[in-house]
Amino acid sequence: MKIRYFYSPAIFFTQPKLFVLTEDRVLYSESRDFSVTQIDQVEVKSFVDFNPKEHESEDYPILLEISSTEANEISETLHSNWIHGYLLQKGISFPRSLQA
Repeated sequence: MKIRYFYSPAIFFTQPKLFVLTEDRVLYSESRDFSVTQIDQVEVKSFVDFNPKEHESEDYPILLEISSTEANEISETLHSNWIHGYLLQKGISFPRSLQA
């Protein structure tokens, strides 16, 4: 299954946000606020013709496509272990950086 990654920088919130778009047309993200997990999940029209502008919000007004390498680096910086678990649940492996 193909995957696309998107990043929304912290403009109106203190933390940036990562999104994962899978080939089954599900745009997914998780975030934590005071130990409460917030899940954002929406079915989009097309995986290939996905338009990030249509999914920007007042809270996160910019949505940029990034590479899997960048998503991995940002995930580790944000401690966003949800990406690995979410993709495993869908039967997809998420590339992890090697430890020294």
